[in-house]
Amino acid sequence: QQGDIPRFPVRKKNVQAFIATGPTRTETQIVRDKWLMPEEVQIFTRPFVPQNELNQSSTDVLNEKYIEGLEGIMVVEDRMWYNLAKQTIGLSNNQSVIAGTLTPLTMMNVNMNVARWGLKVAHMLMANDIIVDVIGNADFIQAIEPVARHELVMTGQIGVLYGMSIISEQYRHPEHKVLSQGEFIIVSDPQMHGAYSDRGGIDSEPTNVSTDNVIGRGWIQHESVAMAIANDRS
Repeated sequence: QQGDIPRFPVRKKNVQAFIATGPTRTETQIVRDKWLMPEEVQIFTRPFVPQNELNQSSTDVLNEKYIEGLEGIMVVEDRMWYNLAKQTIGLSNNQSVIAGTLTPLTMMNVNMNVARWGLKVAHMLMANDIIVDVIGNADFIQAIEPVARHELVMTGQIGVLYGMSIISEQYRHPEHKVLSQGEFIIVSDPQMHGAYSDRGGIDSEPTNVSTDNVIGRGWIQHESVAMAIANDRS
């Protein structure tokens, strides 16, 4: 809301219980949670379509560019998170380098980097080329139950594997990809990972010749966001 400062609580189990075997005096526990106050930033894009393009296009090109602007802002959000995640490398978990193809064993070794801290491993984000290792490995195929295996053959999508929700960049446009080739990231449950806030989503305002000094129409699309990874172990 207007006037609020983005801040996210970092919850800790810091309340203790005691056993009283008789009349006793108990001390008050002063418990305080940690708060993160990440910097609020603005993400914006300004697509503009010249009048000749509007006149000669057989489709609603202005609406297409509006949607592309929304997609572009969401990709910037993804890249913000990716850059934050890269900054946690080496703090609690080291980067894993895998020689050869991905196997269930190497995947679970990376999984344990997060699970060893008592965190639930909820998601695996993977680049588009990792799917080749999954489909071409008999051990992976055996781990997928028959219905999901049929879905993999028909759509190329994997729902859940070893308890992790699989999120692939396989069907993203090249301009929207975030991960590098051969890269995958394992992340814990969002509640134990971090937080994100915005001020009501993406705002858009139309532009025209009066604002751009070019005959045509377009948009200014912008969003105020704050993002933080609170737990480097996740």
